[in-house]
Amino acid sequence: MNIKWSLLALSIAATTANAQTEFGTRSSVFESYEIGANEVYVNTTEVTDSDLEDIKRKLRQGDIVILDNTHAGTAESSKTLVSKVLGFGVKAPVVAAAMIEGQLNLKSISVYGDTEESYSDFYIDPNASDELIDSLEDAKSELSTKLQYSTMVSASDLRSLSPSTRSLANNESNTETERPPLELLKTTNREVILVEARQERLSCPTPGLAKVGFLGLGGYEYVDEENMEDPCIENNSRASLTYTVEKIRSEATDDGLNEDINFVRVSIAPDDGGGTGIFLSDQLVQNQFALSFFHPWMTEMKPFADNYRFSVYSDDPDVRLHGHIPAQENPTNQISETATVDVGISITASVGAEGNQSGGTGNAGLSATYSYNTSYSKTVSYETAEYTLENASGSESLDQAGWVYDRNYLEKRCNWLYATGPEQTACHRDKPAWDLNPAFDYRAFSAISHRNFVPGFVATFRSEADKTGTSTFHVDSSVGVMSLLATHSNWLGVLPVQTVAYKDEHVSAATFGAEFEVDWDRVRLLKCQNSDFTNEESIAAEIEANPECEDYYSNIL
Repeated sequence: MNIKWSLLALSIAATTANAQTEFGTRSSVFESYEIGANEVYVNTTEVTDSDLEDIKRKLRQGDIVILDNTHAGTAESSKTLVSKVLGFGVKAPVVAAAMIEGQLNLKSISVYGDTEESYSDFYIDPNASDELIDSLEDAKSELSTKLQYSTMVSASDLRSLSPSTRSLANNESNTETERPPLELLKTTNREVILVEARQERLSCPTPGLAKVGFLGLGGYEYVDEENMEDPCIENNSRASLTYTVEKIRSEATDDGLNEDINFVRVSIAPDDGGGTGIFLSDQLVQNQFALSFFHPWMTEMKPFADNYRFSVYSDDPDVRLHGHIPAQENPTNQISETATVDVGISITASVGAEGNQSGGTGNAGLSATYSYNTSYSKTVSYETAEYTLENASGSESLDQAGWVYDRNYLEKRCNWLYATGPEQTACHRDKPAWDLNPAFDYRAFSAISHRNFVPGFVATFRSEADKTGTSTFHVDSSVGVMSLLATHSNWLGVLPVQTVAYKDEHVSAATFGAEFEVDWDRVRLLKCQNSDFTNEESIAAEIEANPECEDYYSNIL
């Protein structure tokens, strides 16, 4: 009788967990937010240990989990709060998470300036809260689309599984929606997580134009720091970059080719889901204005990228840079490179009366361990257009990877001026006074100079196999946002001539980035996922050989 009531209690508990869609009290940012179907809200400052398994179950079932960190005391503490729930920390006021095709997909959402004070203080501003929720809705829509596609694929795959595997898959599915599972563990020492960093409201403060010289006769320049402008805010500049984070565990192999080591690889590529990119403005516009009757008229163009800078590093001295691409400056604008990590994998498998999954035969209860070498390759392809790509790794630290996409203003600026006649060697253009064409040649500025630029790079880091605790990784990004100013001077001769020349320029840095936390204990346990996940005997044999693997199988996300 006790067993019967225990089973009934477990059934009721599971049903209650399945029905629960909110964990913790809503923050003020989410007071009027509507929880959608197959969606879960989590206040990370109030989530309890007993909630964690229910939240993970929701992820496995294909729900979107929204982690609300807006009550976090500091922006830095949000990483720890997210890590407690997902085992992988991300610094952001709001994180949307979904498990898609065996990969944890995270979208970190923030508004420019929210790292300068506590989230709870910053998001008192209703405008900031509204921007955060609007960006969250976009992120959810993208996750939902990917989940729907993944569900269709999973349903097709489910029909091809063996009867025992199909039975397990059905047991894992959501009994409410009867959706098939979106993940089955792979036979690999690797875990892949997609982290999208969404930044709303990029900012690039720029001094206003003011007259210079005696009585202002020197014309206008960017010198008025008391009346700052912000072309990024004016153009609703924003960024969305998706990084692939791979946690890889290498084990020593019998042939000695590989050693016990942990790897973390961070990559991004335009042709591999790198996000919508960095958006400065929808289009470049040249504004023309006259100073006075006695002054030449002027043309201003903004904003566009003078340079893009990226760096990847960890603030943990035990984490070393293992490799990176691109490794050298690339003079061509169409580039494809591949980074490879060689690892060793050890597999412990049970051998039943009917034989092993790998084809062996033997008596029931036996187990065997064997190792082999493999490699994980990552290819990135990207276009640099009018920018040169320069390797800046090691400039700040030997364990920091970095790259700069540079327009090389001083070297190439003369070619940016619009010319109707033959090219001239001096850095100005002469044309008829009645020629109303703009000062700058739009053809010198490709789309990536001002909208939807996605970089391409790979950075691989390593730590010792016995590394414990957590390490923080940073992906810092900045755009050197440029404003240009040119003068149009008229001269009287045989024919009226107009000379177009540079007057001034200004570059402001718009900064943003991603920050995440890696738990090395979880990386070390990645070696435990090589048993047949559907075979209890195989798992038992592996736990017997590696007792610490019991923690892995009892805490699978």
